[in-house]
This record gives sequence, C-alpha cells and structure tokens, in this order.
Amino acid sequence: MGNLDSSQHKQTLKDLKKLQTNRSGYRTATHLITGHAGLNHHLHKMTVTDSPICPSCETEEETVAHFLGQCPAHALTRMELLNTYQDSLLNIFKHNNILKIIKYANKTGRFQTEEIIYTTGVT
Repeated sequence: MGNLDSSQHKQTLKDLKKLQTNRSGYRTATHLITGHAGLNHHLHKMTVTDSPICPSCETEEETVAHFLGQCPAHALTRMELLNTYQDSLLNIFKHNNILKIIKYANKTGRFQTEEIIYTTGVT
C-alpha cells in the first residue's frame, strides 16, 4: 500500500481495536487493507466472477485502489466522505482514518451482498 508513518499505523491499530466488536466493520477494514476484498479483481482471481472489471463504472479492473480512489461512479460519495473526487490508495489511507474509509465503503453498498460472502468464502 505504500508507506504510512508510524503515527498513522498506531492510529489504524487503535481504530481496528475499536472495531473488534463490530464484525462487519472489522471485516471490511481487513479486506481493504489486505486487498482480499469482495471486489471483482480478487473474485476473478478466485474464478468466482467472469470479469475483473468494476461493475459500477465498467471501465477498469475493480481493485481496492480503483474502488477507494479512482472509480468515477463513486466520486460524489468519495468527495462527501473522504474530501476528494479521486486520489491514490496511499493518500486515501494517509488522509483518512480507517473508520471513515469503512463508512465510505458501506455507503457505496459494494460490501453489503451476503450472497458474495456465501459463494466466495470471502468473509
């Protein structure tokens, strides 16, 4: 993901501890941090989806970097919650705490599909 300074790592760890009682939020954070998310890029590698292309914009592979910082279909939501229309993955994590990033992910609705969890094993 790039280089975050030690204070950012410490804050992310504190925020993750807050999420330990919120399984859904903790799961979303873990998926976004590791890249093993229920996004088409990862699901395509697992042969669960036919294509790695983003279903929201249909222009690029749906990686975590695309989902969090590049997808034009989520630009307004990104601006509302992360104060940017488009940014790099490193900058998204540098300038926003994990709780705001989870709020953004939840508002897009992209991680709300229980069917994906059931069929892929990505929990």
